[in-house]
Amino acid sequence: MAGPILVSARGNRELDLRGIPPGMFPETKYESETLQLERGDSVVFLSDGFCEAQNSEGEFFGMESVLEVCEIRREIRWRRFCNN
Repeated sequence: MAGPILVSARGNRELDLRGIPPGMFPETKYESETLQLERGDSVVFLSDGFCEAQNSEGEFFGMESVLEVCEIRREIRWRRFCNN
């Protein structure tokens, strides 16, 4: 399953947090990471089904495409910020 993605003005990065989705098993132990979010930062959480979605030709959307979408979103937000 894909890790969460930090979308920031400084760039995007996949956070190295993996494991069983929260709530499935109460006794599960989870990793944690502390982040300092800046105004405009986002953390994107995905299910494995998101990356495994396929187009009509059977090609997977994949993590690379997810990161591309996040980069486009980051650039659009940055341009809006600079133009205000």
